[in-house]
Amino acid sequence: MDHLKEIVHQIELHSVDGIRNCFLKGMSPNDTYKGEPLIYELTSEYLRGPKFKECVQVFVEFGLEF
Repeated sequence: MDHLKEIVHQIELHSVDGIRNCFLKGMSPNDTYKGEPLIYELTSEYLRGPKFKECVQVFVEFGLEF
């Protein structure tokens, strides 16, 4: 699976460790997906579970420029 598809999958799962691992493998929190900032994929989801805040924090830890 390519890296972009992998991080989108991890975002859909709200997997904090999965998102972190994608960033550790070289993905950037400032990358784009479908022409939009990657963070929008996380914030645009209808359901926001208890891990939402932690997922956003991982983006920030890895240098999100928003």
